[in-house]
Amino acid sequence: MSVEIDGVNNIIKPDGSAMTIGASGDTVTVASGAKIAFADGGDVSRFMVDRWRLTTNLSTSDAEPVSSNLERIDDYGSDSSVAGNALVNAGMTESSGVFTFPATGKYHVEFIANASSTSDERYVGLFIQETINGGTNWYSACTAYSSIEDAHSSGTWMTIYTDCYIDVTNTSNVKVRFNVNAETTSTFYGDTARDYMAMTFTRIGDT
Repeated sequence: MSVEIDGVNNIIKPDGSAMTIGASGDTVTVASGAKIAFADGGDVSRFMVDRWRLTTNLSTSDAEPVSSNLERIDDYGSDSSVAGNALVNAGMTESSGVFTFPATGKYHVEFIANASSTSDERYVGLFIQETINGGTNWYSACTAYSSIEDAHSSGTWMTIYTDCYIDVTNTSNVKVRFNVNAETTSTFYGDTARDYMAMTFTRIGDT
C-alpha cells in the first residue's frame, strides 16, 4: 500500500520500508519545542559533540594522564564574542584527567597536541587510554608517535594527532583519559584561547 500526499512539493510516501519526507529543495521544519523521536525511545539528544583543551603549557616527559588545567572550550581570544565551544547536548564530565561519557553509545574520540623541544627527541607520543572496569585497568585504545629534530636554539615545534572509536556500553565502567610521552622533557602547549592541545568527543550512534 502506498499513500502519497502532494501539496506544494510536500510528500509523505510510505512504501515498504522506505519513506520520503519532502522533495528535493524543500525545507522540513520541526516546530519549536518539538523533537524527533525514535522507536527505541531515543531522540535527537542521542547526538553529542564536545571539545576540551589544555589551558597552560605542560613541561614533561610523561603525563599519565594529563590531569590538570583542562577546560571545555568557550572562546578564541579576540573572538570572545563568538563562542568557540562546539558543545551539542549533554557533554563530557572530567575529574583528574578521567573523562566520563554522558550516555551509552559509540563515540569518536580525538586527541591533538602541539609540542616543542630544544633537543632531539627520538619519540613524542600521544595515547588515548580506555578503561572498561571503572579505572581499575587502563588500555591504550590508540597511539601516535612522532619525533623532533633540534633545528633551532629556541626549540622546534611539531603537531601530532590520534583518534579512536569507543563503544560505551556502561558509563560507569567505560571511560577515557589522555597521556603524553617524550624521550626527554618537552613542552606540550596549552592556552585558554587556542586549541594547542585538544580532546574532541562525538557521539555517532547507539551501542
